Amino acid sequence: MSTSPQPSPGASEIGTILAQSFNLYFGRFAQSIIIPVVVLLPAYILRAIIQGLFWRLFWGTAFHGGIGGLASLGGNFIVDLLLGFIQWGAYALTLALVAKVVESQIAGKSISLSEAYRSIPRASLITTAALFGIATAIGWYLLVLPGLAVWFFLCLAMPAVALDREEPLAALARSVRAVLKVPVEIVVILLIFVAYFFVGGIIAGAFFFVGGFYTVSILTGIVYLLIAPWLGISLALCYNRAKTLGA
Repeated sequence: MSTSPQPSPGASEIGTILAQSFNLYFGRFAQSIIIPVVVLLPAYILRAIIQGLFWRLFWGTAFHGGIGGLASLGGNFIVDLLLGFIQWGAYALTLALVAKVVESQIAGKSISLSEAYRSIPRASLITTAALFGIATAIGWYLLVLPGLAVWFFLCLAMPAVALDREEPLAALARSVRAVLKVPVEIVVILLIFVAYFFVGGIIAGAFFFVGGFYTVSILTGIVYLLIAPWLGISLALCYNRAKTLGA
């Protein structure tokens, strides 16, 4: 009796993962979108408001030179760095919450947002997100490619914390092992994300002359809000796939 050929353990399943991610995203869109609305949207609005106020109050002095100008530049950098870490923390929590929701959906169960939040080891998540963010920022400021490489290899750290309660350093190491098991899937998912965000950013930027900085910042945030659940779903599916391959 002939049998249909089975895919090899290391074969890419990007088609399956993409189909499942879009099915989960659109099939339960209301449940998917509520997570970034509750977690990410306040962080984006806070950042847009504080940055806008800071630039309006202090940025002008930077062009006058001297101590005042240096202080304004330094202050802007510090404020932007702190707001960036707040936004990064919101991003990490979003990925973790989406991973927990995906886990319950695959198991045929239902989980509320509060239940998902309580099940996540938040101290480990915050520490992991901080280490991830610092490594990515260093790589990004030194040169773009190292920052992208760091993001690529550590992008599954948040699912590792949420789903397997890994400690921070263990989660980062687990992410590297998992990514090496599913590199094609991760690359395709990131390319889709970048392409979507690039087009969305151009559309948001077109409103600069209509609404100014605030409008562009908020629209850019909305663009990310729409893609964030799908990104979280896809990364969670990749992590689960990597675990079946021994990661």
